[in-house]
Formats: sequence, structure tokens, C-alpha cells
Amino acid sequence: MILRGLWILVLAHIALTWALAIRRGWRARRNEVNSPPPRREDLPPVSVLVPAWNEKGTIEKHIAALRQVEYPRWEAIILAGGDDGTHSAAMAAAMGDERLRVLERGPEPKNAALNRGVQEAQYDIVVLLDCDNIVEPGWLAALMAPIARGASVAVGDGFPNRITPVTLEETMWNIHTYQIQKLSWIQGDRSIAIRRDLLARIGGLPEHTYAREDWDIWARLGDTGERVAFAEGARLTTDRPATVRESWRHHLRWRRTHLTGLWEHRATLLNQPRDLFAQLYAYLLAAGLAFYLLLTGIAALVRPDWAAAMLSLLAPFLAWLCGRTAALAGAVAAYTGDWRWLARAWMPALNLFLTIPASFVALLTPRSAPPLYKGPRNSRSAAAGGPAT
Repeated sequence: MILRGLWILVLAHIALTWALAIRRGWRARRNEVNSPPPRREDLPPVSVLVPAWNEKGTIEKHIAALRQVEYPRWEAIILAGGDDGTHSAAMAAAMGDERLRVLERGPEPKNAALNRGVQEAQYDIVVLLDCDNIVEPGWLAALMAPIARGASVAVGDGFPNRITPVTLEETMWNIHTYQIQKLSWIQGDRSIAIRRDLLARIGGLPEHTYAREDWDIWARLGDTGERVAFAEGARLTTDRPATVRESWRHHLRWRRTHLTGLWEHRATLLNQPRDLFAQLYAYLLAAGLAFYLLLTGIAALVRPDWAAAMLSLLAPFLAWLCGRTAALAGAVAAYTGDWRWLARAWMPALNLFLTIPASFVALLTPRSAPPLYKGPRNSRSAAAGGPAT
């Protein structure tokens, strides 16, 4: 009887969560305001910084896209190196375009190369871009529009270059985070524009970080009070995990380095309780589930009937988690007006069951060497050695 009542409560709460999610998406769509683009003469000059290490075959496509960018005054500083001919390939691809400068780099960390790029930059605003990012012609103008309106930092939009259930779930998360909730987190392979004086004020780009360079900027901006704006039209496509195996490796690497970052920036995050809870949620959930399963295992040795009861309570809890998470599809469908997203409601649940075990493994092994992940480019880069770019 108690279990039946619990299931009724779970299903009722899931239904309520879905209703609120759909309303949230519909309201965001109804209240959306499209600001007119700034005049070309109001767009500030920009230096785009692109680190590349052992990226032959990728850097050429990136530079070809950069050459199509339509913007009044800008330069790109491409810091290229590796033993696969990346520097030579970049030089050849950039030849004849005075906006593009190619500098040779060594196997130093990504942020070390970027710090050199900041020193070489001739303009007061720098854009951080990965070499697997394929930008659209209007990308830079859209990215700089919030800066022209007074923002100190702008973060662009990113889309995976492979369409799979894994990447569609990430697309749902991006739409919900940036366009429905109007959050401006700096995370997940998207271009970042920032004023050089602000970058210097928060300590530049620390060279000990790996795989969280963008998140680290967001965390250090927390105490500055500076406005971070999302630039919706600043579109690019990029390599993202597209299979369950790739996603698992990505989750594990990210969770380990994320834990390190949370500890480093604990003082800042403690002043932002809402953000802190959002950052800790996956670890708290993973630890709680692991502890519950441990108690269930102990109960099975003492009182098997207790263990059976505990397992029967676990089922509605997991159903509640999945149902609430799946409501992401409802919010996105209402916001976009594309109700096909509802058929993909299972995808956020799949991601949840990758996030929970990866978070638990990261809690147990925070200091383990991270597996490098560079999307479909991983095998070539791992064989060649050197840092992830």
C-alpha cells in the first residue's frame, strides 16, 4: 500500500515537472526579444586566438572557415605545432590572408600557448577558439554584438558536427541552458570573447588546468560582477562526443578535472550557493546512491527481506529521476515549436546514467591521469603525443 502511494506521488510529480517545463519553454519563446545588430562601425577590433597541436587535417578546415569570416577589423593568431606537420599545414592554409598570423608552438599546455597569443594580440578584446571549431561567416559579428552593447564577456553557440542521440541530448541541454533559462555559463566547446584587461584582472589563463579552461574562466569571473552575455547567433560546429563510449570517456575526464576546479575555486563558489549546488549535484547524487546500495548490500546479509524492501524503494526513485530529467525535452519542444523533441525524451535519461557513475568514479579517483578526449581526432592525437588542444 505504501509503495503504491509512493508510485502515485512519483508519477504525479513527474507530470507536474513536465507541465512546468513546457510552460517554461513556451514563456521563453513568447518573451524572446531580438535586439537589432550593432552598426559595423560600433563593432570593436578583435584578436582571435587558436591553439593547435598535432591537428593536421583539422587546422586546414578551421582556417578555411576563418577566411570566410565577415568582420571589419580583426586578426587571428594561430599557434600551431606538432610532429605531424600542423605548423606547415597552417602556414599553407593561411597564405595570402593578412588577417591570419601563424606562430609555431611547442608541446606546452594549451593555456600556455593562449597566454603567448594574448601577448602577441594587437587588440583589446581576445576571442578564444579551438581549432576543431568551424565558424560561420557571421559568427564573429554575432559574438561581438553583446560586447558592443557593454558586456565584458560573450560566449557563443556551438553545435556538434555529428548527429546522434548523444549529441542531440547535448543540443537539448544547450537550448535549455542558454536560450530558455538565459544562463551564461562558459562551458562546452564554444567561442569566448573577453576583454584583455578583465582577463588580466582574474589572473590570466592558468597553465596547470586541463580540459576545463573555459569553465575556469567562468568560475574566476564569479566575484568580479562583470556581465557575461550569450551570443545566440555566434554559431560554430565542433567535435563533440557522439557515441556512448566517447561520452563516457568525456564524462570521466570532465568530472575529474571539474572536482579539482571546484576545490580550487571553493571560496568563490561558496558565495554563490545556487551555482554551487548545481555544480555539486551530480556528485551528491552519485555518493547518495552508492551509500544506499551499500546499505542494501549489508541488509541482504542480515535481513534479506529488508534488502528487498530497500530495492523496491529504489525503483520509484530512479523512475522519478528519469522522468524529471526527460522533461528537458518538453521545455525544448515548447520553446522551439518542434514537437519532435518529445520523441527524444529518453536521451537525457541516458546521459544521466553516464553522469552518475562517472561522478562516482571521479570521487574515488580524483587524481588519476585523465583520458584525453578530442572527439573523433583522439586516436591520431594520442598516437602523436602532446597536450590536448
